Amino acid sequence: MIIFDKVRLIFLLTCVFAFLNALPAYCLNVIPGRIEIKVTAGKMYEDVIVVKNTEKRPLEVKLRLEDWFKAVEGKETKKKDMFEWLKLEPSELTLKEGETGEVKYKVMAPKKARGELNAMIFVEAKPKELPQASIGINTSIGVPLYAMIKGTEKFKAEIKDLKIVKTSPLELAITIENSGNVHIRPTGSIEIINTDVIVPLNEYNYPVLPNTSRTLEIRSDDRLEKGKYMADIKMGYGDKRYRKKIKIQNERG
Repeated sequence: MIIFDKVRLIFLLTCVFAFLNALPAYCLNVIPGRIEIKVTAGKMYEDVIVVKNTEKRPLEVKLRLEDWFKAVEGKETKKKDMFEWLKLEPSELTLKEGETGEVKYKVMAPKKARGELNAMIFVEAKPKELPQASIGINTSIGVPLYAMIKGTEKFKAEIKDLKIVKTSPLELAITIENSGNVHIRPTGSIEIINTDVIVPLNEYNYPVLPNTSRTLEIRSDDRLEKGKYMADIKMGYGDKRYRKKIKIQNERG
């Protein structure tokens, strides 16, 4: 999975290899790798996704939308019209060798929208023509889109649990609950008091979606002896700061 703080163009190169019948790899560049924007309720926002064919053959490219929760968290959406606010133009294109194409995305935030709209844009590609008797494998790249509704954002999160999973080397599991109405990317640190252990809380900048909990695994080269400890957790998200101390116990030694 991939993540960050503000809207940033991210270069994502995905290659899919087909080993059957010695079919060469085919590759696709998609920029940005993630879309994070702020929109005004009742207003339209538009920009483009840039798709480049780096394969030495024409590629057929298709874009489709999927629910973020279904794609990432395995949850089904109950809204039948969930993508009325998001349009892709065009949703299909053919790219020659080395050719770059643009797909315009339009976000039309409903007047009553609050918090955040989100979706997963899948960019799929396959060779236009395959060698006879070859088996092709589609390239599929997911571009998450988050559209925060200006002036309606509510940031609220807390640490629900911290556990020691392994001790040599050290592995922790921290559970963060986001009860706000927009996604967050928590930052901060975990310090085990009276030891030399200080580790980043969310080194890879993973998101926690609104009204969900997420458990992050934290690995370190440090080691902990058997015993009871106090962890001092400092967390930042949005414009908020949060601190909590949790007792943890290492029974493994």
